[in-house]
Amino acid sequence: MKRCCLSLLLCVAFCAMPKAQTLFEGVNLSYQPIEGTARVMAMSGAFGALGGDPSAIQINPAGLGIYRSSEISFTLSDTYSKTRSNWGDVQKNKGENSFDFSRISYVQSFLSGRENGLIASNFAISYNRSRSSLLRLGLTGNVGAMSFSTVMAEMGKGISELDMITSSEKSPYDNEKVAWLPLMAYQTNLIEAKTGSSYRALNEKTMVAPTYNALIRYAIDDINISYAANINHLFYIGADFSLKLYQRSESSEYSEEFLLENQIETSGVGFNFKVGLIARPISFWRLGFAYHTPTFYHISQTTKPVLNELVSAVGTDSYRFSTPSRYLFSTAFLFGKKAAIDVEYEIADYQSMRFNSISQTSKDNGNPFRNENLYIKNMAKVVHVVKVGAEYRPFEFLSFRIGGSYFSPAVKSEAEKIFPYNTIYTNMDYQIDKGSYYVCGGIGFRVKLWSFDFAYQFRQQMSDFLVFNGAERADVKSNYHKFLMTCAYRF
Repeated sequence: MKRCCLSLLLCVAFCAMPKAQTLFEGVNLSYQPIEGTARVMAMSGAFGALGGDPSAIQINPAGLGIYRSSEISFTLSDTYSKTRSNWGDVQKNKGENSFDFSRISYVQSFLSGRENGLIASNFAISYNRSRSSLLRLGLTGNVGAMSFSTVMAEMGKGISELDMITSSEKSPYDNEKVAWLPLMAYQTNLIEAKTGSSYRALNEKTMVAPTYNALIRYAIDDINISYAANINHLFYIGADFSLKLYQRSESSEYSEEFLLENQIETSGVGFNFKVGLIARPISFWRLGFAYHTPTFYHISQTTKPVLNELVSAVGTDSYRFSTPSRYLFSTAFLFGKKAAIDVEYEIADYQSMRFNSISQTSKDNGNPFRNENLYIKNMAKVVHVVKVGAEYRPFEFLSFRIGGSYFSPAVKSEAEKIFPYNTIYTNMDYQIDKGSYYVCGGIGFRVKLWSFDFAYQFRQQMSDFLVFNGAERADVKSNYHKFLMTCAYRF
């Protein structure tokens, strides 16, 4: 016999088994957009062989060795995002604005006074918002779409009806054999049992007109400590340690014959290392190489689903995650003090992303995330990034900059959001990355020891969006317009 629970609130703490992690959570944690000072952003991040800028250190730490004086700087940014979605024949637009104190950095240069051997030893410490995004997404579908309740019924397959029923002695939300989405659907009469462990949606033959709205906030704050050396003005070597603080907040609503609300809060702490080299075989030519280790995260999540304002629950989860390594190759040409061009190529194998439980090592043997990691290996792709940037200085006090870049897709087009059978998460929506590109430009002024740089960055992120597996795909383009100002003082 079914039991519909009115205003049911359950607080569940969970950490023993994997409950949420999918390929798409891994991509969200691993994606590294172009961020930095106004000078670097104006050249679309193409700075790996040039150096001499605070955020160039996070691209290639050897760039710190280019400094011949100390510096303090800070950057402010303002971003407007607009998302256009086409779901069937319906087009919708959503916009959002955000302001950030993007970074502050301090560089200390120690010159040896010699022109041979070790010329300089430079140190830097910085705070950098390496990822910042505020995205509002809205979708409206055509009449005739499949009901989400059909998916809820399918997810309940294999769960005993007895495990769905709340009693005075036990709560089904504490049962590790029960997924929360079909459980909540069962308790609100959206699905019913056909047999003891299979279900059908009461409106499975109903053609609905769904709507979906979401507000997603990302932030990754880096605290960096860096060192680099200048050897004979021919080689610059550097290393960087980065402590990362990750925050993500997602609020979404899916509506048809019912209303499903999800609130998911994610936080994490991670770290990585970077090493780099810049060689100057000829005075006007530089070659750069950098290696970024995976970022090793400890992640905590809280989910708060509500169905039809009748049934709600709170669950927590924690796990470890490692992003892919990154390899960066760059070359730059300098034309005296008048102009510079930098071309870069970056590669990151997203197939190497890995989830691990808190108690497990990085190996898959005995890892409860074995299936998730295998799916990542099969469905993620190697991401290629190409960046080109140029700077022209007609006068010593004035500089013009321009740049562009392209990121290839991170996942295969046929990828799906595959949850563990007993997941506590009810957000079935996901985006299939189709790549992104940047177009940037800017201007800089130098007055004695002061410099003031301004930049504009346009980024378009392309993706297919699905509210659940099997739903009609929506074509989504997210456009980001970012304006930056950096002020620096050298001494």
